[in-house]
Amino acid sequence: MTDRSATSAPLAEIPARTPVSQPSPPAPGATIPTKNALASRQAQLDQHRQGVVQEITKASAELENVPEAEVTKRLSVRKKIKAAEDQLAVIAEEQASLDRQKETIAQEEQKARVEEAAGTRQQIQQDGLGFADTMRHILGLLEKNYSQWRELKDRDRISQDILRSLAPNRMTDLPSFDYACAVDQNFQIILGQVIVECRRSLAELQSRGRPLPEDMQERIVREQLGRPL
Repeated sequence: MTDRSATSAPLAEIPARTPVSQPSPPAPGATIPTKNALASRQAQLDQHRQGVVQEITKASAELENVPEAEVTKRLSVRKKIKAAEDQLAVIAEEQASLDRQKETIAQEEQKARVEEAAGTRQQIQQDGLGFADTMRHILGLLEKNYSQWRELKDRDRISQDILRSLAPNRMTDLPSFDYACAVDQNFQIILGQVIVECRRSLAELQSRGRPLPEDMQERIVREQLGRPL
């Protein structure tokens, strides 16, 4: 199997990773209400609103029972209804203010969840980078060992030819090199494919301007200069 060697190119520095931004702290003196505080305010508003609505309902029923001739009493009841409606308007304004605070807190919580997810993903990728570099290092050792193993296999073949010419009857004293090493042909093919793919991956890293681990870079340079591993 023909191995594809990684091409050499000047390596650029790895661009500094952009740190995950954190939520801005509140302005000095600003008070951030808790969700429990907002829930308490909402409960109080609901209670006031319910009481005012009941008051309006009761006053409206009372107004229907007041004869039209009793103008003074009717006006008194209408004033009571108007005052209650004014209270509902005030409650509505307070509800709008509370809703804005709820929305602000919801947005801050959403932003925090986004930043947490982004930070988690960044950390996962950093952890993955460490494992990937370790795997590339192991594959570099595999390639070196496999190359040395192939050299021994070639030497065994030469020794076998010499033995065949000198004493053919001794050919069966030892098994084949592959059998003795317990490395069958399919395994050798797979190892060769893995090494080829590793070289391709290293070449891709170089093309992205990503520095390789130091031992890998030195090995590639030695190979390109025609020096033994």
